[in-house]
Amino acid sequence: MSDIEWSIWQRFQDQGVLVLGMNNNEPQAIVEEFADTFGLTFPILLEAGVAYGQYSQSPAVSPYPLDYVIDQGGQVAYFNSEYDPELMVAVIDQLLGNTAQMTIDPLSLDFGSVGVGITEHLLVELANTGSGELRIHGISTTGGPFTVNLPELVVPPGGTRSLRVSFLPAQIGPAVGDLLLESNDPVSPFLQVPLFGEGIAVASAGQTEVLPQTIQLTSWPNPFNPRAFIEFVLISEGPTQLRVFDLRGMLVRGLHDGNLPAGSHRFLFDGRDDAGRKLATGEYFAVLQTVQGVLRQKMVLVR
Repeated sequence: MSDIEWSIWQRFQDQGVLVLGMNNNEPQAIVEEFADTFGLTFPILLEAGVAYGQYSQSPAVSPYPLDYVIDQGGQVAYFNSEYDPELMVAVIDQLLGNTAQMTIDPLSLDFGSVGVGITEHLLVELANTGSGELRIHGISTTGGPFTVNLPELVVPPGGTRSLRVSFLPAQIGPAVGDLLLESNDPVSPFLQVPLFGEGIAVASAGQTEVLPQTIQLTSWPNPFNPRAFIEFVLISEGPTQLRVFDLRGMLVRGLHDGNLPAGSHRFLFDGRDDAGRKLATGEYFAVLQTVQGVLRQKMVLVR
């Protein structure tokens, strides 16, 4: 049994999945007995060694399909001549009804006008409305000014996860790009989220931005409904945590937890908690924690 077969067996051992490994030096009778026992009618490569020699290929590659996924009716659901564990697991998940389904909110991101050299961050909510684990194994962006904070993500059934997309314009003018997502969702394995933004001037020619001597934190509009921008300026690069709390001191939303470069940053708070639920009218506090200290900014949500 190969490492890939072993990992598949471990993942599905409690769900009635039978994983069999067979090498080309095993007796042909074993293969024939296996086919007769399960009533399999698809072509079986009985002399793999002959095929390898005839085509002068390494044992890792074959012109014939050597990996099979067979359903309970004896039908071939998957076959391939090269190992593709992601696809094999996705096929098995679908046969077992463990199908993931990804939804995105919002379907596009518009950063609006952002000063050149200033970083703005927006969040995309990725939800799994299926019954199987959602594995987003390819997360990337196109377009120079746009970046993303995670290369991959796992979302349990019924769960949601936030993905942060950043826009840092290096020049004046419009910018467009895409957020690209590749997952094990069998219906929509590839999704594309359009990204828009515009770089604008923040200082006169010959002037450069001067960082303040203390960290700053502001939010606007205030009161807000339903969205507010939370802005701050970092003196130096370092670990930064931006969270929103209610009046009881309970955490309702985490907006960032990780390193950020020195300079201006702007996050969008959409008036929802970490589970995507709308927050009630009331007072909340944006709390910024850096190596320079902790700042709090009261925010009033009016619905």
